[in-house]
Amino acid sequence: RLRGRILSTNLAGAEGRRQSSVNKLAHTRHVIPTSNYIAMAYLDDGSISEGEADFDMNLLSEFLFQADEMPKLIDNSELQIIAPAATSTDGTSSSDDASASPSSPVFTIGNDEPTDRKAKRRAQVAVSARRHRYRKKHEMLGLRKEVADLTDQLHSLRSKHKLLRPDGAVTETKEYYMAQRHKRRQAEKLNEQLRRALVMQRRFFTSIQGMVLNSPITNGELNMSTLLHTFTHLGRTAYARRRDYLAMCTDSKADLAVQILLRETERMDFAGPPSIIARNVPVSNEQQQIVTTVAAYAFDCLDLKTVFVSACNAVLGCGTDWPQYTTASQNGEVLDKPQGNISYAKSATNYRSITAADAQNVVVKSRSLVFYRMSDDYGVLVWDFADQDDLYPIKPDKTIKRDLIGAAMVRRELCHDGVERVVYRSICTKLHSFSLPVAPEISNYLQKTEEGAKVCGDTVFSYIRERAMEVGKCMVRV
Repeated sequence: RLRGRILSTNLAGAEGRRQSSVNKLAHTRHVIPTSNYIAMAYLDDGSISEGEADFDMNLLSEFLFQADEMPKLIDNSELQIIAPAATSTDGTSSSDDASASPSSPVFTIGNDEPTDRKAKRRAQVAVSARRHRYRKKHEMLGLRKEVADLTDQLHSLRSKHKLLRPDGAVTETKEYYMAQRHKRRQAEKLNEQLRRALVMQRRFFTSIQGMVLNSPITNGELNMSTLLHTFTHLGRTAYARRRDYLAMCTDSKADLAVQILLRETERMDFAGPPSIIARNVPVSNEQQQIVTTVAAYAFDCLDLKTVFVSACNAVLGCGTDWPQYTTASQNGEVLDKPQGNISYAKSATNYRSITAADAQNVVVKSRSLVFYRMSDDYGVLVWDFADQDDLYPIKPDKTIKRDLIGAAMVRRELCHDGVERVVYRSICTKLHSFSLPVAPEISNYLQKTEEGAKVCGDTVFSYIRERAMEVGKCMVRV
């Protein structure tokens, strides 16, 4: 009985160890004889004698090799064949592989490094995608929170503003005008970029024209109002007018004018006689007439300041002469001077025809904004006009509105003959606006527009020559 109890106890322990060995066998790459482990565990018990051990081993062999889902033992040759097939698909090994001896015939290691790299790469891509989505999500949440905070701040500021100013309509009107001014500044920046792009485009086409036709750069399409002018509406308040003056007279505008002057007059010969060209510009508006004058000449001196001051005075006072007309009356006045180098003036000139049988009088009015910039190397003068002026309006039904836009530059240059001189360059575009139907006296006056522009260019040249010769003792090339 005692032997039977011992045998039952040993059988129960052996059965448990057998089942655990079978479970481990399903997760390993090679088959390990389970009976060896059971026999060794059974024989390790020192309380059993050799005779009893032989009897128990025979009984255990008959019990263990019954057909109760016990795997069949295979030899070493079969193990070597099936061992590679039992390799794990993910390239990893169980804990039993680590305990196997390297000298065992069933111990094999597969080369799965490419598979590991691909798996790691896929894992890294997945992690990166998750991180990107996480970061974008939190950025969006942060922006939404910022928008909500700014909206609350705006509402609080509006509430405080309404408390200080009970009239809500006035507050809304001021906010509307502030938004419109902001949009206008953005539009002006975009307009300046487009003008520069237009200048570059014109430079390309004129260069092709000069290369193919061997003709001067200046042609009938040169219009300074499209290259340099910005629409301007002068208001009634002093603050608004000053803001508009400063917006029109900028360094970027002066730099753009210098680029246009250098490009449009680069092929003129300054060593020769003065070159003055006036041409009509085609227009699509029947109530306008445009003419552009390009002039370039040099003086045999190096007194830059004297020539520049004379040029400024000549340009500002050259609009009174007109062919076949005499000046009956003239009125000019400087209206505003926001800075030392900026001035806004109005002028009105009454012309009388000297060829018509009956007395024909024509009144020409203009509003001009002039600013200059002087340095050690050169001096530039830029003039522009205001499209609308609430304080000093012009009614074109009774008069001709003359808008002037252009620039003049004076600097020392080395001419083609190798002599350094002071060179004067200028481009001026005149825009005459009138109402329909055109009166006979206005029609006769407009017929002399191109010739009148040429006369203005000659007047500027004569004035600079006289003043330069008196003050600086300069000689002009004739």
